[in-house]
Amino acid sequence: EAGTVIVKDIRLDRGGSYPSGLISVNRTLFFGAADDTYGYELWMMTTDKVPGDVDGNGAIDLRDAATVLKILAGMQPEGIYADADTDGDGKIGFAELGYILKKLSE
Repeated sequence: EAGTVIVKDIRLDRGGSYPSGLISVNRTLFFGAADDTYGYELWMMTTDKVPGDVDGNGAIDLRDAATVLKILAGMQPEGIYADADTDGDGKIGFAELGYILKKLSE
């Protein structure tokens, strides 16, 4: 399905792990899934990914918007985090700028 990616392959050798009950709390994902060692149990994964956080400081702020504007102007600023991509196209551009500005206005 478009926009769907494997977060973690729990059952490497065969079949699926049948994840269910996914709940996200403060950048931690809790879910039930099965592996070959313990069967079905609770799993958790923590991520530092923040869509729109272009400079990787853990927050969406005006620095992110300014960095996107630099990119759109053809400049190559340092320290760009690809995880800031908000629309799944693998690029930092107008979609991210719109996302950042919307978040800042909320």
